[in-house]
Amino acid sequence: MNLQFWKALGIAAAISITGPANAEINWSPPGPINLLIPFGAGGSADSMARFLATGLNEEYGWEVLPENVPGQGGRLMASNLVELPADGTAIALAPIGELIYTELVTNDPGFSVADMTMITTLAGTQMGLIARADRGWNDLGDVIAAAKSGEKLSVAVPTQKLADAAYLISREHDVELTVVMTRGGQAAMSAVIADDADLAWAGGLQGGNVLNGQLVNLVSGEMEKLEVSPDAPLLSEYGIPYFFGTDFVIVAPEGLPDDARTTLAEAIGTIVSDEEGNLHKLLNKSFAGTRLISGQDLDARRDAAIANDRNLLSDVDG
Repeated sequence: MNLQFWKALGIAAAISITGPANAEINWSPPGPINLLIPFGAGGSADSMARFLATGLNEEYGWEVLPENVPGQGGRLMASNLVELPADGTAIALAPIGELIYTELVTNDPGFSVADMTMITTLAGTQMGLIARADRGWNDLGDVIAAAKSGEKLSVAVPTQKLADAAYLISREHDVELTVVMTRGGQAAMSAVIADDADLAWAGGLQGGNVLNGQLVNLVSGEMEKLEVSPDAPLLSEYGIPYFFGTDFVIVAPEGLPDDARTTLAEAIGTIVSDEEGNLHKLLNKSFAGTRLISGQDLDARRDAAIANDRNLLSDVDG
């Protein structure tokens, strides 16, 4: 991956992060908007989608109807979405990095992320490899040194993609890391806090625990430095040129008209940027804050993520 390209994307994200002050509506949905959610009810990602729906309904008088379609790493939601009309009445919340990985590792997935219409991001992860601060490790180099000295280390991971990250660290540095699969990122972080695992990948929930000194981010699994731990090195500094975070993106079926795409992006940006709104508050509490990227910048970010995962899987399989 070209580092300058990633830096350019980071600059685009920073420029777009505040969003529009108020959306100019030049398009209206021809009917109720179905908002598909690839998660079960009750979690923070589900709340993200539902707060967005409520905000759009209240601000613009639209009828946005959230619908949970969990299962198969987002595949069930995505395969349903691509069969719906591309007229603005069908959109979905997609953790785009996870969805790309699912597509690439699945035979006949029933959808293609490359063919979806990217509308706008809402937020993103802050993927870091974490450990308890009382272990005395400052970065991944310390962990590698501990493993080389004979310590038996385990790493809790909530997804297969993050298991791939642990495997690449092990292979690149000739150390042994025992992977423990967990049900979600909260369980992975809890395993470290309870001392049931030495390490874990966490996507942003660890922020408060890092700030209070309980946990430490040892390395960034994102394309850029972590906001809460700017001194944590990148994985690329340890010979692993891939990123493992994800953007939460509102997507639509292929062929969404430009005026619908633009209006939806601007309207969503208005809701996300409302500092008094429930969505804005949730994104700052449970995620890494707001992240608004749309248009060609988002298309480029999507394409780069596809290339990242293709190269990652080729490397793992090789």
